[in-house]
Amino acid sequence: MLLNLGTSLMLFISNSLITMYGKCDKYELSRQVFDEMPEKNVVSWSAIIGACLQNDRCEEGFSLFWQMLSEGSRPSRGAILNAMACVRSCEEADDVYRVVLENGLDFDQSVQSAAAGMFARCGKMEVARKLFNGIMSKDLVTWATTIEAYAKADLPFEALGCLKQMMLQGIFPDAITLLSVIRACSILASFQLAHIVHGIITTWVLP
Repeated sequence: MLLNLGTSLMLFISNSLITMYGKCDKYELSRQVFDEMPEKNVVSWSAIIGACLQNDRCEEGFSLFWQMLSEGSRPSRGAILNAMACVRSCEEADDVYRVVLENGLDFDQSVQSAAAGMFARCGKMEVARKLFNGIMSKDLVTWATTIEAYAKADLPFEALGCLKQMMLQGIFPDAITLLSVIRACSILASFQLAHIVHGIITTWVLP
């Protein structure tokens, strides 16, 4: 598929093609490029796992992550983040986080945030909250992930508590975060809370 180029340039082009086809919903072409590569690096693995994620092939992406490790590639931050997003069970979450610890990536804030979201998505809220509390500098994405997880787990008070803490730190919710907050209010069926959230929407989201 590619011309006879220098190894470094060929790797760069192949990795870029994998990413491009993945974003264009052409996973088969991403996989074709990947499979035809005579040499792969960790960016190649990260790109194909990301292509799986973008094309709803999480099981395949997770399998490729383990294949990468079995072939001796040390996981990069990008590969870990993509693998975490592919996780769908508590067992998978535990296994991936073990790899994070073994490779000393647990101090990376993006990895910490993704790990908290991963465990929350799997229903391990105590682990997720512990990781969340350990993040020194929380951004909107970190807060939003936790609020959404609490709302989906039918823990509305915890979701609203996170919203309050977030706003006290001067971080205000976007529309996506407020959808989770609305869900939490709906669980509680509280007119007072609904009215407060409506005020936040009017002030910070609507023009």
